[in-house]
Amino acid sequence: MRPDIVVRSRSGRSAIVDAKYKNAPTPSQADMYQMIAYCRAMGVTDAVLVDVAGGPERRYLIRDGVITVHTMHVDLTSLATLVASVRNVAERIAALVTPV
Repeated sequence: MRPDIVVRSRSGRSAIVDAKYKNAPTPSQADMYQMIAYCRAMGVTDAVLVDVAGGPERRYLIRDGVITVHTMHVDLTSLATLVASVRNVAERIAALVTPV
């Protein structure tokens, strides 16, 4: 079991990141189960699905109330929008693992 990216802060907080080249309005059930399995196996509470879909980004709180799956998007329209959206996603992931 190996997620695409594991982001760890110096404080020890972690987030799982998985990239999907999909353009769907919501994550598939299989993708959600995959993220939950990664979180449970690694003891992580935040997971991020990054895709190329447009539309609203969402947070899914899993029923046990411990795991949150976040959806984030990158924009492939042009190099400039790609760079800007990747930077935005990176900053938001960093905020997830940074203690408040």
